[in-house]
Amino acid sequence: MYSSRWKAMRGMTDGEVSDSEVEWSRAIHPDDAPRVMTAMLAHIHGETPMFTEEYRVRRKDGSWMWLPIEVSREAMRREL
Repeated sequence: MYSSRWKAMRGMTDGEVSDSEVEWSRAIHPDDAPRVMTAMLAHIHGETPMFTEEYRVRRKDGSWMWLPIEVSREAMRREL
């Protein structure tokens, strides 16, 4: 579900991080998580055509990086 590029940006290889939603959500900065999860749920429930957010995720070395993301519902369905 998550590209090799997304994993590499976080300093990880494909084998070091799974594709689970739980692992994705745990990597989100605590200050950003409520907003991001609310936006994701709205998108999943059809309230928005695109999931568009910018939030911090934890890298392998423990630092935080800003990650802009824009994903359509169609793209999400293809990944599932």
